[in-house]
Amino acid sequence: MGVLITEQGREILLEAQANKKIKKINNQGIEEEKTCSFQDIADEVEVNVRTVQRFLGREKAVRRITAIKIIKVLNVDPLEIELIEKKDNLEDYIEPPALEEQCYKEIQKPGSLLRIKAPQGFGKTELLTRILNHAESIGYQKVYLSFAQANQETFSNISSLLVWLCKGVTEKLQLSNRIPQKSKEIRFTIDCKNYFEQYVLNQLNSPLVLGLDAVDRIFPYPIAGEFLGMLRSWHEEAKTYPIWEKLRVVIVHSTEVYIPINANQSPFNVGIEVELPEFTLKQIQDLAKGRGLNWNVPEVNQLMNKVGGHPKLVNLAIDKVLFQSITINQLLTKPDQVQRIYHDRLQEMWENLQQYPNLVDAMRKIVNESETVQLEEEIKFKLYSLGLVKLDNGIKPRFPLYQQYFSHRFENE
Repeated sequence: MGVLITEQGREILLEAQANKKIKKINNQGIEEEKTCSFQDIADEVEVNVRTVQRFLGREKAVRRITAIKIIKVLNVDPLEIELIEKKDNLEDYIEPPALEEQCYKEIQKPGSLLRIKAPQGFGKTELLTRILNHAESIGYQKVYLSFAQANQETFSNISSLLVWLCKGVTEKLQLSNRIPQKSKEIRFTIDCKNYFEQYVLNQLNSPLVLGLDAVDRIFPYPIAGEFLGMLRSWHEEAKTYPIWEKLRVVIVHSTEVYIPINANQSPFNVGIEVELPEFTLKQIQDLAKGRGLNWNVPEVNQLMNKVGGHPKLVNLAIDKVLFQSITINQLLTKPDQVQRIYHDRLQEMWENLQQYPNLVDAMRKIVNESETVQLEEEIKFKLYSLGLVKLDNGIKPRFPLYQQYFSHRFENE
């Protein structure tokens, strides 16, 4: 049994490696500063250099303890890196087989469009990685692009975004770069369409699965509707033009689409949508057992009473128990421990919420009022889409952890 990193985790670690400098004595006996190499990492971790190369290249799983050592050597917090368990082809990301099989079948359909939606931390990127790896295993080409890796300037106008997309796909497929230096020929979506036809799809002998992660990053920008409409048009092109049958697009996003877009141009009402659920009690038990923790039902319930079945929050708790060699009871009975584990996740949620002042006011009412809060349907739906609330028997924070955190936040405003 071993672990792999996700594509996003790989990018973080490779960037950390590029930035890590070490001092070495050269052949002349002079100390000089050099960029950390795979061999340097291997020497510190005391493993074969091939082990480091395979782990950072996502070629092969390594032991969890080895993975953690490599991550720490690169001065990255292990809790920031998603580790995917590999045991009989199972990962520590747990997803109902039927749902996963549906995704695999969908990308085999000509011109298909698959949408994966869930709040942050539910394993969307992990599922996308599995889909892309499956595509590769059946002879397809694959490309992973994350909008989270693009800078704000990329979203400043449609031309910048289209050039970023074309360049990213071209580089990942190792095709000849036909993008003009001044990018004047990719100003509109029709230019991007022509580029894909002539210089991407026309060069491939097998289908291409294009995985677009964190697409909700563009929702606040004026260009969002035009870009999303282009993705819809590509899906429609496949019904008429065989060359577009080669392209299968997977869109991953966390929040609902709150932008004005014509229903006939939206990619969110065509294709197949997959919404990821929370872990069940049994799934959490199996996940913990796979890492050597034999949690009984009361122990799992103790965790679920804090964070429900939220995949990311559950995994963080398991990692903390393993790293510190403590019990789940010892972890959850210390408020400062709980806050420390989830600080980054909760801070991120707070920052996301502040982008919508009307949602901040609504959330304040929800955590401060014990009786049922009356809110507009659109507000409730947005909070639900952000993963902040549940709508069973009224509206309330999704997990007790959120109730405690936001109560403290609003008290100290």
